[in-house]
Amino acid sequence: MHHRNTRNKGFTIVELLIVIVIIGILAAITTVAFNGIQNRAKNARIGSAIDSYAKALAYYKSTNGAYPSTVRVEGGSTILDTVCLGDKYPARDGFSAGTCYLYASSSSPSYRVSDSLNDAIGKVLSSQPDVSDMLISNDSSRGLFYTSSTSDSTQAQIYYRIKGDQVCARGTKVTGNDGGPYTACILFLN
Repeated sequence: MHHRNTRNKGFTIVELLIVIVIIGILAAITTVAFNGIQNRAKNARIGSAIDSYAKALAYYKSTNGAYPSTVRVEGGSTILDTVCLGDKYPARDGFSAGTCYLYASSSSPSYRVSDSLNDAIGKVLSSQPDVSDMLISNDSSRGLFYTSSTSDSTQAQIYYRIKGDQVCARGTKVTGNDGGPYTACILFLN
């Protein structure tokens, strides 16, 4: 009598479940690693844009004796406005065209594109970096902010935020949390 092998060829349920679990673990590890790479790439892009603007602003100061001014006088008071750094802020994601803060007042030049600043920078940078797609925090701000931090415009700063608890691409880290974890950064220009 011949003994016949009755074992079926194929995988058991347990073997299939083990493979599925291993694939799931590998997918989770890959996703976490990919998100970290995306943040680093975005931060590098921000750093490159800041370098371009900082060099253009330094050149402007060296030839004019001061940074481009964001000072205005209103009702006898001197006001230092914070404006969008760059010229590419289209209407999208709830933002009005030309704004870098979702709740920018239509009656104030703050958190808006400054034509005079862009004219000053445009003389040095032939093409300004597009930072308008950098939505930050609870998506209430985007891009880079600029202000001349003294009334005589001898000092200025570039302010920006990056997602997560990160190392600033350029400048000094300032902590904050208004609706989501982010890192606020300021680059002081002297």
